[in-house]
Amino acid sequence: RFKGEKLCRYLIFFVWTAGSPVNFLLPVQRINRSAIHAEVLILKNYLQLIHRFPGLHITVCLGLAILLAADLLQARLAALGPAVVAESSRKKMSSYQKEQTDALSMVHQYLANVFPAERRELESLVADYLLFRKDIDIFLSGHFGEICTQNCYQNNISACCSREGIVTFFADVLINVLVSQKNEIEVLLKVLQRPNNGYKCIYLGENGCLWRVKPIVCEMFLCEPAKKKIFIEKPWARDKWDELNKRKKMFTWPDRPVLFDVLEKYFMDAGYSSSLMYMHNSPGLLRVKRGQGSGSHKR
Repeated sequence: RFKGEKLCRYLIFFVWTAGSPVNFLLPVQRINRSAIHAEVLILKNYLQLIHRFPGLHITVCLGLAILLAADLLQARLAALGPAVVAESSRKKMSSYQKEQTDALSMVHQYLANVFPAERRELESLVADYLLFRKDIDIFLSGHFGEICTQNCYQNNISACCSREGIVTFFADVLINVLVSQKNEIEVLLKVLQRPNNGYKCIYLGENGCLWRVKPIVCEMFLCEPAKKKIFIEKPWARDKWDELNKRKKMFTWPDRPVLFDVLEKYFMDAGYSSSLMYMHNSPGLLRVKRGQGSGSHKR
């Protein structure tokens, strides 16, 4: 049993080490952190698999080594594809576009290489939040759909969807990637590489927002004219809106352990970092977190 597991580990590390020099054939700019993390994650998954099934036959060990080589090659090709475009486009991108691209690419690569069980764990973590988002969709489409479409999207009266005016949390990115198809993520990455000289958000397409699950700041923004009109016509809608805002804080406001903080820590523990991890780098939110033990939660 011990020899089988040990032999497998030797083969796996040999393939890993033998493949490493390929990286040195690439320009230094092309070796990005998320690509390295993706390869380390692949190696980790194979070692966990070997530990789970000790005493493997030599032919199985060789098969795993070949599969690892194929996975590493696929990961490197995936990392090279966006890099070719990014090198020529990155100079034209704003700092906002760059940090959005970095976070989106990192999460996309990570989720593409995790075991299904780990992905299911993340999906389980965000399940209640997605139910909450469904309730928001029902409320907004029922009360604000018509006025927001006319004032914001068609007539450009509202201030929503303004150019680079949207605060995107890292959890927003992760949740959207979790529920999106590969082609939807590729559309977002492609859009982010274009110069945005207009006055509207870069994610605003012909049919509305390109995100499947929009950032929470976008979803919960209602301009004053729209709120005034609807809440005068439907006073009961204000109570429902206040209730939804309270529920939002249960996921996003870190005066207690909340989902957005948990998701950031999940990736930080895996060795990742992003400028969008506001729960861990925003001075204001860090002060809120430090007050968690005071018992004075505002609900």
